[in-house]
Amino acid sequence: MFPMVMGGQTLCAFAQPLVIFAPTKLADLWFPEHQRATANMMASMANTVGLLLANIFSPMIISYTSTLFMLPVS
Repeated sequence: MFPMVMGGQTLCAFAQPLVIFAPTKLADLWFPEHQRATANMMASMANTVGLLLANIFSPMIISYTSTLFMLPVS
């Protein structure tokens, strides 16, 4: 199980620069110069707001810890 977890973490680490730098490229390609700062701000905040919503709603989605897969503690 540990190699699978480390593989997932590595995959996320490789994808993180794409997520962080995507808003500037999006604003540069799709918006005129006078709207780029606003578009960049909104796209950058979408990542933070998404994390906030995930942390708020995940306890509501999984209300019982007995439904989670947990390894036995030795």
